[in-house]
Formats: sequence, structure tokens, C-alpha cells
Amino acid sequence: MNNPLKSIQRLLNLKVQKNQGLLLACSTVTGFLFCYISPRVEKEIISSLPAEFLSVQSLWWCLSALLIGIVWKGTTRETAIKYFTVLALTESFMGFCLGMYLVFVEYNVWVFAIGSLLYSSMVSIFVGKCIMCFESKLWQNREREDFDNTNSIVRGIVNCLGFGIAIFAMPPIKVAVFIWGVTCVIDDIGWIIIYNRCRKQIMEKPAEDYSPSNTSNSSVSSQ
Repeated sequence: MNNPLKSIQRLLNLKVQKNQGLLLACSTVTGFLFCYISPRVEKEIISSLPAEFLSVQSLWWCLSALLIGIVWKGTTRETAIKYFTVLALTESFMGFCLGMYLVFVEYNVWVFAIGSLLYSSMVSIFVGKCIMCFESKLWQNREREDFDNTNSIVRGIVNCLGFGIAIFAMPPIKVAVFIWGVTCVIDDIGWIIIYNRCRKQIMEKPAEDYSPSNTSNSSVSSQ
């Protein structure tokens, strides 16, 4: 007799490799909660803040991503990877504290917008860069493709559920901010566990790692 779960996996083209189940579980929970609260949070920010600030906010984030991408090499890259647990816990702690402050101490949309912008543009981008590196170390070729595809399918399903439920049961802003703070804690749990479980594999420098000088020498020798 066929296993119903296996049948659903085949139907949805879900392929879960080693160390991916926990990540997909965290992605399912955070994806659903973020999509459920995001319409309320986005409406609050957009309707309460001037358009000029939203432009500055987007520009700041883009510049941060650009600059961090430029310095993502050598010692900066190695240090971020080495202290990933600290970075991820810092990101979770800052998001949770910001959410709880807004709910239980004083709600201020400016504090919410500026606070979330500062930590997301400084810490979260480094966390994302580290995760990009981990994926290349833990899964190669088809395994990584399958993980990305499965993650996008799972995200698509939970996003539909989150946005769909929000249509009929939109949360009040303080409830949304509380859920946002809790979700910040859940978001990186999977990667923190996988990082510490596979730290040796992640910290190993693969043979294909190269430096700009090596590539230029290769180009010269090939000519």
C-alpha cells in the first residue's frame, strides 16, 4: 500500500535531502506567519510614513547590500562564517526585542521602521551571505537544485495560505508586530542547528576556492 505522504511528495515534486527537513520546517512556519502579517504591517508603514522616507529606506538597504557584497571576501567572509551563530542569534534577538518593545512598551511606527531597517541592512545581509555559502558546501549540483526547487514550492504553498487567511482574519497591528517578533526568533533556528551540526564540513576550504590573483594567473597561463 502506498504511503500517502510519499504520494503527496511525488505529486508536488518535493525532494528532501539530508539536513534539509529542519530547514524546510522552519521555512514553512516563518513563511506562513510572515505572509499572514505582512499586509497589515506594510499598510501601517506605507500609510503612516512619508513617501520620501520609504525611498530613503529602500536606498539605504540597496547600498548596504551593495557594500556588503563588495567586501564579502577574504577575512570578512571567513569571520562572518566563523561567527555565524553569533550573527544569527543577534539578528533573532534584535528582531524579537524590537517587536516586544513595540507591543508592550510603546508602539511607534518610526521606531519600527528605522529599527528593522538598521538591523536588517547590517546583520541580516551578512546572515544571508553565510547561508548562501553553506548551501554551496552542504549540497552540490542536483541536490542544491532540488532543495531550492522544493523550498520554492513549500514557500508558494504557505504564502498562499498566509495571504488567504489574512483576507478573512486580518490581525490588529500589535498582534501582527508580536507575531513578527516571535517569527524573527524562529527564522534562523534551522540554520543555526545545521551550521553547528555540519560545522567541520562548512569550515573546510574546498579545492575550487580561488582568489582573484589565481584566476588572473590562470588566464595568463592559458593564453
